[in-house]
Amino acid sequence: MRATALQRRTTPRRRAAPRRRHDPGYTGETRELARVLRAAWIADPEPCAVCGSTLRVQGHHVAEKQWIKALARAFEYSVERLLRALWDTRNRLWVCERCHMGHHAFEGGRRISRTLVLTPALVAFLDEHVLWARFDRAYPEGS
Repeated sequence: MRATALQRRTTPRRRAAPRRRHDPGYTGETRELARVLRAAWIADPEPCAVCGSTLRVQGHHVAEKQWIKALARAFEYSVERLLRALWDTRNRLWVCERCHMGHHAFEGGRRISRTLVLTPALVAFLDEHVLWARFDRAYPEGS
């Protein structure tokens, strides 16, 4: 039978303290701004741009949120500018849950085509935030 920690005269291992998320300057005002921008992002959904369904329609970030966050770190965006970039409706494409999950599937997924997502509003967004290189890798020509 194994000896207990008391019998071994050792202390049991302590759990590591939970990691706290870095909170870069969020205040009550910026939290409210985030709430308002997110509400505008999900307001008035349209039918799926891929299949036309009106069931479980979601906003798809064409330029992924992680790209925008990396850009914000590199160019030292303010919290307000980061939030405005993350929830900018020019970067939104309405897709149903099925098409959205198919786009993000690792194997056998049906990617959303470049011609479908490349709108004048998105072009302006990509120009403003210098995200063309990442966009070209995610949505190659001819897709």
